[in-house]
Amino acid sequence: MAEPDPQFVADTLRARAEMALAKAQRHAAVQRLLSHPAIAPAREILADPMVCAALVGAFIALLFFIFYPAGKKSRRSGVPKALLVGPTDAGKTAIFAKFAQDEVPATHTSTVPSTASVALRASGRSKTVRLVDMAGHARLRDEVSAAVADTDAVVFVVDVMGVVRNAASVTEQLPPLLTAMAGTASRRGFNTSPLRLLILAHKADALSREATALSPPDLAPQTRQTAEERVRSVLTREMDRLKSARSASGGRIEGMGRVATQRGWWARLFGAPEPVAENTEDEEALVWGGPGAWNWDDVEGVDVEWGVTGVGGAKPLTEECEEGDGLQDLTDFFWDL
Repeated sequence: MAEPDPQFVADTLRARAEMALAKAQRHAAVQRLLSHPAIAPAREILADPMVCAALVGAFIALLFFIFYPAGKKSRRSGVPKALLVGPTDAGKTAIFAKFAQDEVPATHTSTVPSTASVALRASGRSKTVRLVDMAGHARLRDEVSAAVADTDAVVFVVDVMGVVRNAASVTEQLPPLLTAMAGTASRRGFNTSPLRLLILAHKADALSREATALSPPDLAPQTRQTAEERVRSVLTREMDRLKSARSASGGRIEGMGRVATQRGWWARLFGAPEPVAENTEDEEALVWGGPGAWNWDDVEGVDVEWGVTGVGGAKPLTEECEEGDGLQDLTDFFWDL
C-alpha cells in the first residue's frame, strides 16, 4: 500500500484544527452574548417551564387565528354576488325582475342567465348586490355548478304549490348544487366563511285565499309557516331517499355533475391553480355526512337557510302598487351578505 502524502496529511490536519478553532470561537461568542447583563433576565425567564409553555400556546393560538379567523369574512371585498337557481316555473325570473326592475312580468322558462345590480335601501342604509338569474332550462343546468365557483350565496327557488307533485325532479337538482358548493368552499380554504344557501319556498301567496292589491303581497304568519314546513319536509324526505339510494349503490348517485377537485391545504394556502376533474366519492361525501338519516347540517362548508316569499300576480312597471312583506325573507338574506 502506498504511503500517504505527508503534505496532504498535514493540510488535512491543519484544516480540521482551523474548523475546530472557529467552532470554539463561535461558541465562546454566543456564551459571551448570553452572559451579557442585558440578556441575563431573558435567560432566567425562558428557563421557566411555565413561560415556555405559554409561548408555545401563544404560537398555536396565532396559527389558529390565521387559519380560522374569528367572525365571518367575505371571500372577496366588493359587491357580493348571489345566484337564483332552481327548477323551471319556480318563479326565479319574477323575483329577479322585481328586484332589478321593480315589476312582476309574466315570465317563461329562461334560456340564458340574466344579471343585474340590485340596490337595497332602508333606514338610511344602502347596499348593492349582484344578482344572477340562472337559466332554468334542463339543458343549461350544468352552468350552475360552474357559476357557483364565483359566488357568495345561492338562492334555490322552489314552487311551494308544485313541490309535492314534482318532489323527485325538484330534489334531484340539489345534490349537484350542494356538491359544487361544498367543493368550492373546500377549495377556498380556511380564511373564508361558508357559502350560504337559501332554500326559498316561493309563491306562498297562492296558499292564501285573501285577495290583495299589494305587490308583493303580505304573507300571514300561518302562511309562512305552512309554506316553509311543506318545502322543508318534502325536500328532507327526498334527500333522505337519495342518501339511502347512494348507500345502497356503493356511495355514488347516478347523474352527479362535473365539479372541480379539491386541493390540499398547502395548495389552498399558497393559491395553487384549481384543477377540474370528475367529482369523486370523497367530494360527494362532503354533502352526505355519516351514516343515518339526511341532515342539512351535515353539508360541509355550506350554511343552509330557509325562507318564504311571494310576489303576487303580474304587475307592469307602469302600474304603481303598495308593497307588502312578500319578499322580506329574501331582502334580509341579501342584506346579510
